[in-house]
Amino acid sequence: MKPFVIAMLAVCSAASSAFAAGIDGKWIAEREVGAADGKTYAHTTILILKSDGGSLTGTIVQTSAAPWMAESNGLSIGYNRWKD
Repeated sequence: MKPFVIAMLAVCSAASSAFAAGIDGKWIAEREVGAADGKTYAHTTILILKSDGGSLTGTIVQTSAAPWMAESNGLSIGYNRWKD
């Protein structure tokens, strides 16, 4: 999960200047993840972004039915990017 969160934060940081006017909103990604035993589990990532002037703030929340995600299921991570 850490690589995904880091990647999302990097994308948000890079996009903060280019897309500040049209990036506001709730973005939802739903997918099925597979386990070694062949079972699949629903996995949802929600990214909520708000731009205000030169700043971008947001939250990332992941939920999953996968057993290996139990510890971090529903964990919310905040993000702030202020214009320099």
